[in-house]
Amino acid sequence: MTEYNILVCATVHGNNDLRNYFYALLTSLSFVLSFSFAPSFALSNRDLFQQAGSYETQGQINKAKQTYGQISDAPVNSQDPLVFRSKVRIARLTLEQGSLKQTNAVYLAALKLTPEQMKKDPELMIDLDDLAESYLKLAKKTPDGKELHLHALQLRLKIDPNHPSISDSYRQLATYSLYHADFAEASRFISTSIERQKNADTPKKLNSLVADQVMLLGIFVSQNRWAESEKMTKTMLLETGKHPTLHWVWPELHGVLAKCYMHRAQYDLSDAEYQSAIDLTKKYPGARPELAGECLKGIKENLVLRQKKKKNH
Repeated sequence: MTEYNILVCATVHGNNDLRNYFYALLTSLSFVLSFSFAPSFALSNRDLFQQAGSYETQGQINKAKQTYGQISDAPVNSQDPLVFRSKVRIARLTLEQGSLKQTNAVYLAALKLTPEQMKKDPELMIDLDDLAESYLKLAKKTPDGKELHLHALQLRLKIDPNHPSISDSYRQLATYSLYHADFAEASRFISTSIERQKNADTPKKLNSLVADQVMLLGIFVSQNRWAESEKMTKTMLLETGKHPTLHWVWPELHGVLAKCYMHRAQYDLSDAEYQSAIDLTKKYPGARPELAGECLKGIKENLVLRQKKKKNH
């Protein structure tokens, strides 16, 4: 006897318990059959992209990469911009996990993009900028991070030759080079950053420009390039004197000029510059705390050098 026959008999004979049981059985069976044979629809690339982004937000990075991977596995000739954006995001997440595995192919592909392709998809530029940031973050954790810094720079140049963070990239490369005592490279990178900022016209931009100039000046001093140091210091004093907000650099510049005069055996001029630096540190708090002490030490050194000079004559 079928379930349907049993149900009919139960209804006829008034067996409510049996009837209710088979109603529940048939309802469950109907639900299972309708679910099993319902047509299944694949998620669109847009849906998958949003889903992967949601996984990222939730911190489920591997799940996000797998979902982006479902999009990036599309045929090479796919015209859907989400395909390459997914590859870029996978590369970024891989870098954030501390690995360079399979990221170079995406980096090289990004460098081949044309300006027209970049303008067509502004959101791609955002993803590439995020990728550049990931290279920088990994560079800070890597002993030999120069290549990563260069990758970030090249990506930013590709996004926009006037990208606001390009000077930051050159500055980071200069700092890295200084740390590894490569003064020639450091000078080249920071000089490029300075050149890009030559039209600085706001307090913030001027502050950034002068900070880079101070770095270059420090390179000159560390290499005993006193003629270049003196010329640059005098120019900077003249230019920064037009902008009161740049007073923080004045004591440092007078201290450097004092050293230049000392190395030219112009001890009176050197003492005067050291004293100017000391006075300015009192007038404008914020200079290096050790600067005043260095200047006092310089004045004492000048006294010793004077005495030696007299003995020799």
